[in-house]
Amino acid sequence: MWTTFRYLVLTALRDRVFGTLAVLLLLVALFGAFIGDGALVEEPAARLSFAGTAVRAIFVLGILLFVCFHVRRTYESREIDMMLSRPVSRPAFVLAYYGGFAGLSLLLVPLAALALSVAGRAPLDGLLLWVWSLALEGLIVVAIGLFFALLMSSATAAAMAAIGFYIFGRLVGSVLGVLTGAWLNVETPFARATGFIFKLVSTVMPRLDLFGQTSWLVYGANGNLLDWAATLQTLVYVPLLLAMAIYDFERKQF
Repeated sequence: MWTTFRYLVLTALRDRVFGTLAVLLLLVALFGAFIGDGALVEEPAARLSFAGTAVRAIFVLGILLFVCFHVRRTYESREIDMMLSRPVSRPAFVLAYYGGFAGLSLLLVPLAALALSVAGRAPLDGLLLWVWSLALEGLIVVAIGLFFALLMSSATAAAMAAIGFYIFGRLVGSVLGVLTGAWLNVETPFARATGFIFKLVSTVMPRLDLFGQTSWLVYGANGNLLDWAATLQTLVYVPLLLAMAIYDFERKQF
């Protein structure tokens, strides 16, 4: 696994992933802070809120794009054939690649925290909780990207599917909130069917809206020293996504 991690780090350096993401994270943090300056009330809180959302989005997007395009490039260059010709099982190959990408995502977390610092000073406990949650989110995002990259034959399609999956995971909480509101009381077949479908899907989707909450950057952790919702979801969904990726990868013919 260490060899795979070292290989991925060298690839990221060659592709200028660290430098590009560092610049983008800094720019979006500055942009978020600029937007927050226009708030009529609680300007420091608005700066941190907008900057935190922007930094998180770029962090996730950068990881997904790198994972999807790197994996598909190993297919196109036939590197994967050479790797699989060695005495390594396919599950071990998937786990090694995941470990390498996960380690890479953890290296990017401090960059996100440093970029966020330009928007203002967040409470220390809230900042630490936000950073911890962002690291866990990165682990799930790597699993999502690896699953779709191994599943699909196009890097663009894999990236779009992974981004769509992530966005839906971010919107699950809002959709459930709508479904439990007054709209659900409309007794029509369409409303009942839609509500049933969304509730069914929400039971198997990760609640990514619970990760990296900007309220922690504004009001602190409020005594929550550990993001239990994010931690438990990471322990559940990472093995599940890896199991699905391994199952699909073992069925492929090379």
